[in-house]
Amino acid sequence: NRRPQRHMDSTDSLASILTSNSSIQGTPQVKGRRPSKLAKLKTDKVAGKVTVSGLVAKPTPPVAERGSTRVGIGDERDQVVALENAVVEWTRQIRRVIDLDSDSVFVNDPIPGPMTDLTFWAHKVENLKHVQKQLQGLKMHQVNQILRLEGSSYASTLDQLIVDVDEALTEAMDNQRFLEPLRSWFQKLAQADRFPITASFYQPIFRLLMLIWRHSSHYQKMPRIVVLLSQISNEVIRKAREYVDIGGVTSEEPQESILRIQDALSVISYF
Repeated sequence: NRRPQRHMDSTDSLASILTSNSSIQGTPQVKGRRPSKLAKLKTDKVAGKVTVSGLVAKPTPPVAERGSTRVGIGDERDQVVALENAVVEWTRQIRRVIDLDSDSVFVNDPIPGPMTDLTFWAHKVENLKHVQKQLQGLKMHQVNQILRLEGSSYASTLDQLIVDVDEALTEAMDNQRFLEPLRSWFQKLAQADRFPITASFYQPIFRLLMLIWRHSSHYQKMPRIVVLLSQISNEVIRKAREYVDIGGVTSEEPQESILRIQDALSVISYF
């Protein structure tokens, strides 16, 4: 994807930050005064595309190079434009992390089990914590100050992005907390060596789902419950297929095969 550009590449030379005898700290002493000495900033490209495995697309905070050079006003503006372009790119990357939801797991696995949902939210929490830490860091604070000094509208964009990341992290952590009691039951379901045994797991699982639906303010969304129910159903079907193995059924005595199929149908009906 092409990054928006004007004069400078936003991934190679992002912006200018005051680096005379001291770094930018706190509120500027003179309101509206523009920095006169600037240091080039750089940012690494995205670490990798967002995936359910936990790889996160997150911007690396700018790191000022040692030393500084005096530049003209035109050069300063070019660098501010490059910084604004970088904010656009960061916003696009971080929005991808925020907007990623549990139904995305079907892209990599058409028949995921329910443990996939727990893993998804754990990874999203981890990813958003990394992003939050970077957005709250000193370098990003310096970036925001430069944008404000220049009167750039992208300062408010960055502020809103910080708020949205905080809210998304709160939501993901809440979902992770409410889903955690299901972990042991999902593990039992996946590890059951005989399909009829799984019938005793269904009532506790659905009781917990009901409690999650009633009390979780963030997981109380129909698409998310549908995704989780689909994953539970996938695991039940997987265990049923293992139990009613076609090769095993055809090699058994007819009566034994019939009983095995009847058991499977009974458990599925109960589910």
